[in-house]
Amino acid sequence: MANVKPKGKWAKHFNACRNCATNLIPHKADGLCQRCYMWAYRQGVKGGFVTQRTERGLLKRKKRKGSK
Repeated sequence: MANVKPKGKWAKHFNACRNCATNLIPHKADGLCQRCYMWAYRQGVKGGFVTQRTERGLLKRKKRKGSK
């Protein structure tokens, strides 16, 4: 069973959210909790921004090329 998280872990490959470091909010995808995942999704879709990760793994907003 490849998609089963190990017992006692927050997600299959992560112990906590990669952005906010919580393990109280359930995992959504990409090592992010539900709150951070939706924030990243909204930031990337609305307002001409692209969400990228910094060298430390935190999320960062960047203006999309061609946006005002």
